[in-house]
Amino acid sequence: MSTQGNPIIFVTLGQGSNIWQHLSLELQGYNIHVAYIELPTDISDSWAADSWAKEEIGRIWRNFLHEGQVTADIVRVNYIIGTDELGLMLPAVRQYLEKYLAALYPAGVLVDIYALLDDDRILENNDSRKTIITMLQHEQQKGSMVYLLSNLTSQNMLIPDTSIAHTIAMLSYLKIVLLNYM
Repeated sequence: MSTQGNPIIFVTLGQGSNIWQHLSLELQGYNIHVAYIELPTDISDSWAADSWAKEEIGRIWRNFLHEGQVTADIVRVNYIIGTDELGLMLPAVRQYLEKYLAALYPAGVLVDIYALLDDDRILENNDSRKTIITMLQHEQQKGSMVYLLSNLTSQNMLIPDTSIAHTIAMLSYLKIVLLNYM
């Protein structure tokens, strides 16, 4: 069964912003359409955030239309966040983006959240990390799937971004395939 009609939008916030390049390579050979949004660091008020969200969703929608990829009523949005200050903006960013996505995808917006834990720098990010974990618990209670991905193995060896991107890409692909069979 083709996965072509079910798009995935990856939204990166904070430390997770460099992962999309690796994701793009990982998903290159699969029959799915992917779009990427990176949160700019200069959004200072709600009007600017709403304007940014509308512009980004419009850009992605036009790209999907241009490529003939808009055949689904459901979109999967994967938020990739770090444990820094920008990661804390997730609830607000979700609100703005999903307001416009809900208008384009009437059957729903499916959300997964991938939190990239910078465990080799755990002492530097300890305060914001605790706040992020609490925020993610609230997001999970609202129905989002939350995945915590460490950058260390159980032997305290660094995991490269390519491996983390592979994990996110394969899980995303599996969910799109399973969605087609439901």
